[in-house]
Amino acid sequence: MYLLKEELRDLFQIIDPGQARAYLHSWIQRAIGSGNNAFRSLAQKIVRHSDGIVAAVELGLSNSRSEGVNTKIRVIQRRGYGHPKARSLATMIYLCCSGIQVSLPTQR
Repeated sequence: MYLLKEELRDLFQIIDPGQARAYLHSWIQRAIGSGNNAFRSLAQKIVRHSDGIVAAVELGLSNSRSEGVNTKIRVIQRRGYGHPKARSLATMIYLCCSGIQVSLPTQR
């Protein structure tokens, strides 16, 4: 089971993107034949989403950047203890995520 898990990880780290579809198909067959119900269930889910998984490997895409921005927004919202208006929250998001460096008058 450990070897199957590591082989699935290899899909994203080692395998040549051009061979991703064949590698994933081979991994699914091994997971279904493993006799482990958890891996069988995972293989069935992967079959349903295989086109998206292969596209992500081939194109090198991930949602990590958008997840990072979402995390920053949640921190800004928590740090403000609730903003009275949506506009004030949006202003804080723009200020914190825009890269603008604001110097205070005491920091000259």
